[in-house]
Amino acid sequence: MKTVVLAVLLTIAVLPLAASLARAEDTAPTPPDVLGDREFLRSNYTAAEKYYREALAAHPDDMHSLTRLATLLNWRGGYAEAIDLYQRGLRQDPSSMELKRGLATSLTWSEQYGKALTLYREMLATRPGDEGITFEMAQAQAWSGDNAAAKDTLHEMVSRNPRHIKGRLLLAQVHAWTGEPVAAERIYRSLLAEDPGNVAALAGLGDSLNAQGRNDEAQAAYARALAIDPKNRTALEGRARVFQSQGRTPQALEAVRQALELYPDARDARRLGREIGGPLRPSLQLFASTNQDSDDNDLAQWGGIYTHYLGGRGYVGASFTHAQTNGAGEFDDSAPVTLPMEPANTTARYDTLRAIGGVHFSPHFSLYAEAGPERTIFPFVNAGPESSNEVRRHAAGSLTLEINGADWFTLVASASQERLVGTTQAFVNDVGIRAATLTTIFRPHPSLKLRLTGQKAEFTDNSAADLASNLGTPEVDRNNHRALLSAGASWRLPVRAVKITLSCNARWMAYYLDVDHGYFHPDQYLSDSAGFDLSDTIGHNFYWGVGADRGVQRIDHNGGDDTFSYRGLAGVNLGDSASFEAYFAHSNSALTTASGFNSTEGGVRLVFKFGATLGPALPARPGPADSGGKDD
Repeated sequence: MKTVVLAVLLTIAVLPLAASLARAEDTAPTPPDVLGDREFLRSNYTAAEKYYREALAAHPDDMHSLTRLATLLNWRGGYAEAIDLYQRGLRQDPSSMELKRGLATSLTWSEQYGKALTLYREMLATRPGDEGITFEMAQAQAWSGDNAAAKDTLHEMVSRNPRHIKGRLLLAQVHAWTGEPVAAERIYRSLLAEDPGNVAALAGLGDSLNAQGRNDEAQAAYARALAIDPKNRTALEGRARVFQSQGRTPQALEAVRQALELYPDARDARRLGREIGGPLRPSLQLFASTNQDSDDNDLAQWGGIYTHYLGGRGYVGASFTHAQTNGAGEFDDSAPVTLPMEPANTTARYDTLRAIGGVHFSPHFSLYAEAGPERTIFPFVNAGPESSNEVRRHAAGSLTLEINGADWFTLVASASQERLVGTTQAFVNDVGIRAATLTTIFRPHPSLKLRLTGQKAEFTDNSAADLASNLGTPEVDRNNHRALLSAGASWRLPVRAVKITLSCNARWMAYYLDVDHGYFHPDQYLSDSAGFDLSDTIGHNFYWGVGADRGVQRIDHNGGDDTFSYRGLAGVNLGDSASFEAYFAHSNSALTTASGFNSTEGGVRLVFKFGATLGPALPARPGPADSGGKDD
């Protein structure tokens, strides 16, 4: 009995104590790493990152929190900090395969491909045949532009495991990036034969069909993919590209918007939006350039253009330009007309202000126009010691009609009138040009463009603004006429790492009068040239381009003269709202200037954008956001 009573008393005494201890345990703070895991599982990554940082601050050797934090940093693009964390973890545990793979991922996504590939090879030496590591290495090889190595890696992996879906998908992508859309299509269709609902294969099939110019089939493939996954990024961007290639600008813009609403960093959509013209945001471009020819005449120009886009339906804006042409300097004092050896004013000026606008009536029909006043100021109107400047005002403008009759054909017709001030010898002549121009563009393949242009132009020379004939400029009261024909072809090579375009051009001109009106003036002119252009981006902000042309020109039925020109451009995106670029060019073509066959030109341009953004142009080669990212 005593034993029972004692047990009851002990129970009564212990129960409150146990309850108190339980309450104390319930009210104990939850460790931050546990809270981080909880938020991580809820996909609340911002909060998870905060808790993991707190855990690492309290316990710097907490490998779990370190690895999770580095993973989150990778996902949001904080590659530099993620790399530091992985390296810190490897100093504590050099054999951790998880840390090594995470570091290799950070290096790959930050475009440090060489270091990433070295790390992948080290891991494969420890784990030969590991499919996960092999696949990630193939991604790094492909994104670095080493497509041949990527193909070898993937072919070997797929031969060992033909059921490796991601490997086959990446192999198809690599074929597409190397300009083999038929091979890519074959792989995509084999995947769809096994799994008709494979969204990645459907979207990839759309891309391969689009590259072959099979736009309707591509749209059907994209539609199937979006029916299964309305948020599929590849299909959304591909659909926008097809609309643009078909000349359906409003639909392309709507598709771009839909893609960017879901994926603000969608590089293809942002780049396409920029190519269309940045229609979600108005822009202001400021430019300045200078040109010097073989006679040491300088032509300096500066100006700007403001454009407000009307949601893909058109645009309105205004442009202004100032040009200033400086003479070579001294005149021969033995000339019949006496002038000072260093004239006080040898500068001609040109100013223009124009309203601009365009409207897209339909995917097949667009109209563009610009109009406004021009002012020209010329020296030596009354040649002699008391020479003075002459101010002339003119009306100028153009009207252009664009017809996109089919995906492969565009017709552009325009009529224009302006002063011819872009030639250095025109600083002593008030020369105008009225022209009617017709251009046809054929695109038998998305990478091939053929152009044919014809023009009939009339040159008007206001003799009152010319130098006297005894200074070497013949005066002819009759206007001159010119006929012009030109043809060109350009081919975009199927290389993804660097954009390479080959081109060839032919030009023929004939003048009614062979006189010096201050513009290029042979009786006949014929030229042929071939060249190339290279361009690429470095990271997310820098871009560059270089090019050169080699050819021959014949003037007035004389023997051919070799011509050579080269050019270069470099630019930087200053955030999402501005960009700056500079260029340089040299040419010895007779078409470059009026008074000499050698000219050097350079300039800069600053572009501002306002309002909702389509973003700057991003690298053309794929990155983790395009495939193989966190969603995989």
